[in-house]
Amino acid sequence: MDCILVPRGGGTPEPHALRDYALIADGERGALVGPCGDISWLCAPHWHSDAVFAALIGGPGHYSVTPRGRFVRGGYYEEGGLIWRNRWITGTGIVECRDALVLPGDPHRAVLLRRVGAVDGTAEVVVRLEPCAGFGMDTVRDVRREDGSTWTGRNGALRWRWHGAQEARPVRQGFPYHGPGGRAHAESGQPPRSGARDPRRAAR
Repeated sequence: MDCILVPRGGGTPEPHALRDYALIADGERGALVGPCGDISWLCAPHWHSDAVFAALIGGPGHYSVTPRGRFVRGGYYEEGGLIWRNRWITGTGIVECRDALVLPGDPHRAVLLRRVGAVDGTAEVVVRLEPCAGFGMDTVRDVRREDGSTWTGRNGALRWRWHGAQEARPVRQGFPYHGPGGRAHAESGQPPRSGARDPRRAAR
């Protein structure tokens, strides 16, 4: 799995027809997931906030998990909720990405969970995270790695954390890494409050 934290404007996915997107939500905000694994719309921390991911309308910002090479796309909701599974058939196997916003929703913090797994055979995916708060007006800054497994940074008035890319290293084009993977989650919101739920436990 290759993971890249894109500073801005790198590999932005092309918009799809609106009917091709799936909605995931937690009651406080919602995100749209495209058929190629691109989360291309998310306003945070609230429904009415500016977009952090705006690739849906041709703007900057997205969080994509996409198979490498050619694939046939599909997907489905898990029964009884808004957990979406993208499913891709590649030349070497079948891979799924399970996406959800953590419940119960926190009005001050969005927690986005993504779990990738091969259902059959083997498959390679490319992961790209490009947070662009304020519809792209705010740039990423203060990027650092904490306790060996978590990347943090700021985007305008928002703070964000990215877990699951512990082998990443900063370069000019992003943070690429090669290695095992399966689970990742990203958070974006206002400064954390004491007693907030640890999203790493929700991802288990």
